[in-house]
Amino acid sequence: MLRPLRLLRYLRLRRFERTVGGAFRSRISVYLAASIVLLVYMATLAVLDMERSAPDATITTFGPD
Repeated sequence: MLRPLRLLRYLRLRRFERTVGGAFRSRISVYLAASIVLLVYMATLAVLDMERSAPDATITTFGPD
């Protein structure tokens, strides 16, 4: 199994698993958090793509440069 996916398995909220349907809610919350992270990452790539071609761009690379 890939390491990032293994990390998602450990991020499950244990208190939700005690109730009926808690495992399902826990899985949905982990998927939601991963989706939000991917959405923010894709948004940063879109901003980088637009800024790179601008003549007076302040963002020209991806990373802490």
